[in-house]
Amino acid sequence: MTSRLRAAAFALGAIAILLVVSGTGGYSTAAADRSVAIDVVPDENAFLGIERDVVEVDNATVEVLTMRNQFPVEMTVTIDTEQTENESLDVEIKDDEFTLAPGETHEIEPTVNCNATSLETTANSTAVTIDISGTAPGSSVDLLRSVEVSCTEQS
Repeated sequence: MTSRLRAAAFALGAIAILLVVSGTGGYSTAAADRSVAIDVVPDENAFLGIERDVVEVDNATVEVLTMRNQFPVEMTVTIDTEQTENESLDVEIKDDEFTLAPGETHEIEPTVNCNATSLETTANSTAVTIDISGTAPGSSVDLLRSVEVSCTEQS
């Protein structure tokens, strides 16, 4: 009987050593293929919607941007501009930060200062790059848009 007990102990010991050496059989890594679909929509349909309109103001033609918050929460919008170098006119945007409630709109209309030489030269227009950043809880939007501004003769 002792030999049977020894054989059983030896077999259990061998099985235990094999289990320790071979591992537990658990997963250490897993891989899965997942697809992602991202829709690109026109500016007016985006979460921070932008509509463009060209208007005549004093002696200048400017492109006005109207922004609409289409997020379900309030959004803070920050505007920064960079003007192509042009000595004959100066463009300024006064509202550099504002808050939009859901569905609310805000118009960005550049102020244009045309000097006397701008009306006498062919270099009477400039491009203004507008850097738009919007933040809402859990979301952010960063856009670069360019608008054209030109000085016109007064009649």
